[in-house]
Amino acid sequence: MIYLDANVILRYFLADDVEQHIISKDVIEGDQEIFVLDGVVVEIVYILTRTYGINRKLVSDKLAELFEQKRFCFENKTLVLGGIEYLKKKEPGFCGLYAVCMQEIEECGSLYF
Repeated sequence: MIYLDANVILRYFLADDVEQHIISKDVIEGDQEIFVLDGVVVEIVYILTRTYGINRKLVSDKLAELFEQKRFCFENKTLVLGGIEYLKKKEPGFCGLYAVCMQEIEECGSLYF
């Protein structure tokens, strides 16, 4: 298993650094198990949507396509994939969506502004 940080996944999607894109593509499209911290996903979503201005639905679709592969492991895959699915809607940011998913799983209430 290999741990990936946000920059590796960002270089894979953005291909803004040719050398790093090739390395990230080899790892991400390889056969090794990959671990991504939930907080890294938050960072990826923020950078793609806020810094690069990429449409939330497109970000959601691309991340879901990648992260639904069995090789990808997370602290809580259900929360990550749920948050990514909610991202398509014009509601709270990804962190808020992550909390909404946790609320549904734990069957508890939440409060956010």
